[in-house]
Amino acid sequence: MAAQIQAVAAAHPDIVRRFSIGRSAQGRQLWAVKVSDNVAIDELEPEVLLVAGQHAREHITVEQALYLLDQLTSGDPRVVDLISKTEVWIVFNLNPDGSEFDTRDEFPRFWRKNRQTPFGTDLNRNWGYHWGSLGGNVSANPRSDAYRGKRAFSAPETRALRDFVKGRMIGGAQQIKAAIDIHSAAELVLWPYGYTTKNTAKGMTAKQYARLAHLGRVMAHANGYKAEQASDLYTAPGELPELHDLLRERITRAEALTDDLRARALALLDDLPRGDRICHGDLHPGNMLGSTADPVVIDWGDASRGDPAADVARSELLLRMGELPPGSPVVMRTLARIGRRLLITTYLGAYRRGRPLDRARLDRWLTVRAAARLKEGIPEETARLLRLVNAAFGV
Repeated sequence: MAAQIQAVAAAHPDIVRRFSIGRSAQGRQLWAVKVSDNVAIDELEPEVLLVAGQHAREHITVEQALYLLDQLTSGDPRVVDLISKTEVWIVFNLNPDGSEFDTRDEFPRFWRKNRQTPFGTDLNRNWGYHWGSLGGNVSANPRSDAYRGKRAFSAPETRALRDFVKGRMIGGAQQIKAAIDIHSAAELVLWPYGYTTKNTAKGMTAKQYARLAHLGRVMAHANGYKAEQASDLYTAPGELPELHDLLRERITRAEALTDDLRARALALLDDLPRGDRICHGDLHPGNMLGSTADPVVIDWGDASRGDPAADVARSELLLRMGELPPGSPVVMRTLARIGRRLLITTYLGAYRRGRPLDRARLDRWLTVRAAARLKEGIPEETARLLRLVNAAFGV
């Protein structure tokens, strides 16, 4: 493969430039090319990215990428016109270690992941966008073919491609306008999103969705493939939002906070650890399904990634704030307060048995959580939340 890419680049130096975007887990080069009419110049033209070989056993995708390179250097007038107004990037094999491992013996191993120790990572589950969600064809089990990795971009191959794409930001604008991942597991043309079954979500307008769906159907019609949204096949999320970002937005928009309290709460938030663990935000036992493999969480719209102590603080805050409806008998309200204190003590005790819990750190998160909770504008809670925040800052 490397020799073939180099030969094409040498034969067409005016339109093809070969380079590496980085190295694999075992140190192999991740070869790529740029194809454009003025290949040595970074022109302000729309850019297209094509990536092959994410899954080791899909060897034909590497051949497809090489075939595309041949077509782009064929001299066909239609292609010449295309590359005169477009810059095309091709990454030929994002998983060379896996490819080598799969073909090492007489018969293929049907290996899918990269070759990170001990069991490899599914590169196509290791991307950043909505990473961390389970369900669909995603697993937290390192032995699974769909193992997502320890964290987003924990694989050197995905980091290399991420950094390359970030490097295509010019003047604050991303130059890559379209990207296609080439796979061979099925005769399908898929368009976003893969993490949700909704047609549109944050980051995509209805107009953009319609254009992608139309393009997918046109491509599929050319060779008889099936066209569908990626999540129609199965959901495959990438990265959860950062809890810090969600809390910052809520504190900023909490109308009950004075400017001074808001500034103090945001400063406290900035001083707290970010973390990279899944945070439920508002977990209830009824939102979880048990299984013999991985737990499955449903109706988890407030999930994020951050410090687990922030989750404990959120749960404690909700237990503190809970009240019976107005007009309830005094004896019932008294019993509810006693029961609430007992429940908080039991909950925190159960958590401490599973992992250490720093009360001082928890109290700091409790203050931030209370400030963020004010954004929800629940009249029955506002006064108590403000008292908690004021007391924390000695106001």
